[in-house]
Amino acid sequence: MIEDNPADARYLREEIADAGGLGIKLTHVSRLTDALERPDLQEFEVVLLDLSLPDAQGLETLERLQANAPGLPIVVLTGMDDEDLAVRAVREGAQDYLVKGQTDGGLLIRALRYARERKHAVEALQRREEHFRSLIENALDLISIVSEDGIIRYASPSHERTLGYSSEELVGRDFKDFVHPEDVDEVVRAFQNNTSASSIESRVRHKNGQWRVLESFGRNLAHVGGVQGIVINSRDVTERKSAEEALREANNTLRAVIRTSPLAIYAVDLDGRVKNWNAAAHRMLGWQEWELLGEPLPHMLDTETERFQAYLEQQSLTGIADTPFETRCKTRDGRILDANIWTAGLRDGFGALRGAVHMMADVTERKRLEEQLHHSLKMEAMGRLAGGVAHDFNNLLMIIEGYLQILLDEVRPGDPLRADLEEVLKAAQRAADLTKQLLAFSRRQIVQPKLVDLNSLIRNLERMLKRIIGEDIELVTRLEPGLKDVFADPGQIEQVVVNLTVNARDAMPGGGRLVIETSSVHLDGEYVMLAVADNGIGIEPNVRPHLFEPFFTTKERGKGTGLGLSTSYGIIKQNGGDIQVESEPGKGSTFSVYFPVAADDTIRREVRTEEKVLSGSETVLLVEDDESVRAVLEAMMRRRGYDVLSCGSPDDALDICERYTAVIHLLVTDMILPVMNGRELVQKVRALRPGIRVLCVSGYAETIGEDQSGKPLDYLQKPFAPETLAAKVREVLSRPSD
Repeated sequence: MIEDNPADARYLREEIADAGGLGIKLTHVSRLTDALERPDLQEFEVVLLDLSLPDAQGLETLERLQANAPGLPIVVLTGMDDEDLAVRAVREGAQDYLVKGQTDGGLLIRALRYARERKHAVEALQRREEHFRSLIENALDLISIVSEDGIIRYASPSHERTLGYSSEELVGRDFKDFVHPEDVDEVVRAFQNNTSASSIESRVRHKNGQWRVLESFGRNLAHVGGVQGIVINSRDVTERKSAEEALREANNTLRAVIRTSPLAIYAVDLDGRVKNWNAAAHRMLGWQEWELLGEPLPHMLDTETERFQAYLEQQSLTGIADTPFETRCKTRDGRILDANIWTAGLRDGFGALRGAVHMMADVTERKRLEEQLHHSLKMEAMGRLAGGVAHDFNNLLMIIEGYLQILLDEVRPGDPLRADLEEVLKAAQRAADLTKQLLAFSRRQIVQPKLVDLNSLIRNLERMLKRIIGEDIELVTRLEPGLKDVFADPGQIEQVVVNLTVNARDAMPGGGRLVIETSSVHLDGEYVMLAVADNGIGIEPNVRPHLFEPFFTTKERGKGTGLGLSTSYGIIKQNGGDIQVESEPGKGSTFSVYFPVAADDTIRREVRTEEKVLSGSETVLLVEDDESVRAVLEAMMRRRGYDVLSCGSPDDALDICERYTAVIHLLVTDMILPVMNGRELVQKVRALRPGIRVLCVSGYAETIGEDQSGKPLDYLQKPFAPETLAAKVREVLSRPSD
């Protein structure tokens, strides 16, 4: 109590005591300065202040006390003539006022308690306001109050963190200035005249000009005192919306990939029951999705189930899904497919395994092609072996036939020895035919078209064909007498006959009858027909259009390459012919091949070749690494009058070219030589001897090449008769020089 009148002070103290205010501890000072100097001033709960003091008068007294003890409740004491001043003091912050002489103890106690309680209430309110202000100002959400006419009355500090605007830049502005024009009407409809909570997503402009997406919840509280506006709580969901859009696009992309994938893709739960099944799975396996949802996988073979389960367990342990599970599975219509299956686990948001997704590729065709390639490589290796044997055997036959021809030239007709030599020569020629068949098998025979008697060709092949078809198939030949010749490569025609015979044999697994027939026919000209017929299983109509396609075969896996008929077709077309097929399932097949009859000028040219002079006097350089073959070739040419310079290596041949001073007219060289091959030797010899003629000999057709001008090299395939060599040498030497 600050009171300078001791009597008033005593009166107030007594009144408080009489009114039961014994619990009130009253401290009295008579001057304002005394009160202000007390160090415990802030510890008092209420101050009774007289406005007329020796050291302060009127409102100055109140102002000085409030300045030194802010928040301290003050009850003003005034005289009867100063009531107006007391009212003014209350307006300036005093809790209440009491008029001296009109105050009793009860009133005084009530005023003190009211002041104290009001202070506590204000402090509590301030604490709550501070608490809520702290929540609002530190919240991540944007909290704003907008009047019904759209003016922003309050904006929390989070607006600056999210949108870049300070509260000062927003308050007083129309909210529509910040909302995307396309979203304004929807926002207005959502919040105006709506006392219930509403939510909406809208685009709001950031201070940097970018648009942010806000998810807002608002309620119109314009009717509530102290608010009088629309309270809006907003959250920036731009990144969430972007993530949702990215996820939506990823899901759409994934759906499109699964829908259009050529791989069968399906998902199963932990019990192996189908959860989804794409279109490729339907096309590949035959079952539709609606048939399988919730059902076990239908395509796994019983024999593969245990192995597949072990694969899945291994995958779940290692997490490796790069290696596919190679298996065989069944389709709805009972077909068996070769398949590769990749698998990956499906997990929920907590990482728990919920199922698996499988991707399956049909590799049946790839497997078939791999087997065909393997078989082709095996056949190629066998062909190389056969070709190598034939090449070496041809060298031996070259020696045998050469010397036999020389001996026959020395033996007079009628000599008993001549008949024996002729029999030996026939045997050698049959051996030569065998090597030609080996070269045909290995596809290393030279393509040398000549006049061919198909009847003779088939007779020569008959023994080999019987070995091919086996004892359970009867071979019948019906060869039309007087058949005209065709102009073709006999080795290639033999290959066609062999291929057709093998196909016919495979069509009669239980035995049967094979007929080979020749006849003359007239189509758009004169032709010779060669037909191969069997009474086997026949050919299905849907298969016939594909018969001559490379690698197409109807044979069991591993029993055919699909190249026989396609190779035969190419040979027939190359020689100007055609092929037709007649077949019915269960009634056998007939393959009819048509070759044009040789033209008259071709026949005359062949005859004239035989009548040519087969001798000469030119100088020939002979290069052959096999000594015995070299000797017989040298003897053949010397008997025809040629001067022969022979050697066994390319180096010796080049040395002769450099040292020999006279003209060398012809180089006869083997194509397979040590150090360098025949083509390389030809190039080096021509560099030393421009204009020299060249004749190549070998047991391989694949070694034929071209000279430097790109023209084919003249070539003879071993073995050959002396007359054949003499004719070819004469042909090469007689040809006009380029």
